Amino acid sequence: MDLRIKTFLIIGLTLLGGIFIIILFSNTLLTQSYAQFEQDDVTQKMMKSLKMLDYENQQFIAVTTDWSRWDETYDFVRDKNDAYIERNINYESIHNIGIDFVIYLRSDNSVKYSALKNVSEESLGPLPPDAVTKILSIPGLLSFDSILDTHSGFIHLPEGDSFIVAQPVITSIYEGPSGGTLIFGEYLDDEKINTLSDISDLSLSINWQSEPVISLPASKPLTMEDGTRITVVPLSDTNITGSTLIPTIDSNGFLKLDVLIQRDIINRGKSTIFIYIVILLALGLVVILVSLVMIDRLVLSRLHTLIEQIKIRSSERKKSSESLLEGDDEFSRLAQEIHPIFLELNRSRRQLEEHVLLLTESEKKIPGTCRPPSGICV
Repeated sequence: MDLRIKTFLIIGLTLLGGIFIIILFSNTLLTQSYAQFEQDDVTQKMMKSLKMLDYENQQFIAVTTDWSRWDETYDFVRDKNDAYIERNINYESIHNIGIDFVIYLRSDNSVKYSALKNVSEESLGPLPPDAVTKILSIPGLLSFDSILDTHSGFIHLPEGDSFIVAQPVITSIYEGPSGGTLIFGEYLDDEKINTLSDISDLSLSINWQSEPVISLPASKPLTMEDGTRITVVPLSDTNITGSTLIPTIDSNGFLKLDVLIQRDIINRGKSTIFIYIVILLALGLVVILVSLVMIDRLVLSRLHTLIEQIKIRSSERKKSSESLLEGDDEFSRLAQEIHPIFLELNRSRRQLEEHVLLLTESEKKIPGTCRPPSGICV
């Protein structure tokens, strides 16, 4: 294997190895960076969905406040307004303010009235007794620190997951004592979740679960400043979900809020990384090719020329004053240093040849000279 092939192999393999190491580290770092960008994006969208859900709940609380701090409601729970139901509680009014069921309680916490909205029949019916019992059994729901206090939260009922609000019933000028308690509730059914998804422009799902466990393989939960724990769960190459658990108001389970998001960031990142690797590889190959060509032209080719010139001068066996190699670099200077030595060697060789020739002629002229290996003496 000559020097040129060895040089090409060493330089080429070294540069290729360096390029592949750069590609490997770049791919790892960029992949981790895009994964972090994706996790941050999911976290931000989860916080957006939580803020949107909290805003909707605050709006629902405001509706409850309008009804609980009203003279007509105050008189109704004190058994002084028998026409209240006929004038105010019907399917249209309940539907328009966005509630699904109501419970009116007297001051002794006995049920004055309850109703459930029946969407299919567009009418009001009785709220199932087991739902009433479960709501009223929530610890602390009917205990208020003041007449302006509010209790609200999520609860899992047999009819579905719900958001409920409980407030003391007082007069329109915010005077007490409390005449009872008003409870409004709203089911988190498919229609409501679809509405929330449209408002937030996110794909939301809300489901009840009894244990605070994210069953799918997930990243380490992130804890926000407000204590919210968010878990990011990759579902596939195209979808990822953010999840958080919201405790129910009765401390009997959790509502799991999921936000399904397409993995646009990571997929765009993979495309970018692929293009980057292709460009880096192409540039690396160009660098290798240019490096090898330049080394060949500037070093190996001139070295080869010098060697060939020495062979030619040696075979011609004549004196020449011409330089072995033209130029002004290390090889040309080496040729200049070699040239006198090469001339001296040629001169010495010619002298030796002349001496041998003279010696041979002298032997022919002297009689009795023995000529080996025949041993004949003349």
